[in-house]
Amino acid sequence: MPRNGREPTQEEAAEYLAMESFMRAFGDLNVCGIHIDIAPVTELDDIDRTKFSTVSRGLQMAVNDCLQDSSDWPLEKVLAFDQRMRDAGIRTLSEVRRRHPSKLPKILERGRIRSEIEYYLVAGVLADCSDDLDGEQRRRLDEMADEYGRRQAAKNR
Repeated sequence: MPRNGREPTQEEAAEYLAMESFMRAFGDLNVCGIHIDIAPVTELDDIDRTKFSTVSRGLQMAVNDCLQDSSDWPLEKVLAFDQRMRDAGIRTLSEVRRRHPSKLPKILERGRIRSEIEYYLVAGVLADCSDDLDGEQRRRLDEMADEYGRRQAAKNR
C-alpha cells in the first residue's frame, strides 16, 4: 500500500476498490443466512476524507478480521457466500483468502494440512474455480486435502 502520503497507483486503487466491495458484501452477509456479529464496514464511507494509505491499512485490518471470523465456516457456507459474491461480480471469500498473506504458501511449502482451519482454507480455495492457482498447486492442495480427510477419518474410528 502507498506510503508517505503519495497518490495510489492504479493497481493499488483497483485492489482497494475490490477489497472495499468485498467488505461491503461481507457486512451484508446476513442475506446469505449467516449472521455475523461484527460490523466491519462502518467507516469505509469516509474514504475520501482521509489519506489513502491510512484507510488502506484500516481496510486490511478489517479484511483480516473477516478472514479470522470466517476461518471456521463449514465449506457449505463458504461456497454459498462465494457464489453470491461471484454472482455480484465481487471477489470471493476463497479468492481473498488465497490472495491474503496467509497460511496457504506455508501449507504448500510444508506439503501437509495440519488443522481443520487449514483444511477449510484449502477446501475453499479448491472449490473456487475463479482463482489463478496453477495446475500443479491445485493438484498438490487436492492431494493434501484428501490426505487430511483420511487422517481425520482414521482418527475418528
